[in-house]
Amino acid sequence: LFRSKIPRLICDLCQVTGKKVNLSISGEDIEIDKTLLDAIADPLIHIVRNAIDHGLELPEERLKAQKPEIGQLSNLRILNLSENQLNSIPVELGMLKELEELYLQSNKIKTVRAKSLTLPLLKTLDLSINEISTISVSKELQNLTYLDLELNKLKAIPVSLYALKKLEQLNMSRNYIEKITKEIAGLTRLRELNLSDNKIY
Repeated sequence: LFRSKIPRLICDLCQVTGKKVNLSISGEDIEIDKTLLDAIADPLIHIVRNAIDHGLELPEERLKAQKPEIGQLSNLRILNLSENQLNSIPVELGMLKELEELYLQSNKIKTVRAKSLTLPLLKTLDLSINEISTISVSKELQNLTYLDLELNKLKAIPVSLYALKKLEQLNMSRNYIEKITKEIAGLTRLRELNLSDNKIY
């Protein structure tokens, strides 16, 4: 994928669009589980195509804007793995250290372990519409501002979430949560909390 398919796609797109692109890939020698590779292949190709089609100008437009003639394509920042029948969060995602947005909704994830989400720049995490009953969040998610856990099987607000001091939006609607503890007050930046359709008394 990284050594042949994506570089070939970029070459073809450059010929069609007349744009000039330099592809920078790091970590291409790291082994990735085939299931994960199959899940991310189409989203990655879509991201690359959109980046060139909509994110890069023609060489003459770039020069007029005092930019380098050749555009740079590097550092994946958004990844959508929704609707892929994933049973767990692949630990290989931890290699994507530049990732800022991760969408994993509508899978079959049951447990979230702290070691599977070590992404220090992540700001948005969508885990809605899964089967999560247990979640432990790593302190490395220190920049997380949006977390969506709607329509899962959680019975309480996980204690590890209270360490997410930059969290601004938390959606835990349509779970099985029975009560809110006073620790929620520690999330001082929280401006939106959705706990509708739970079992809170």
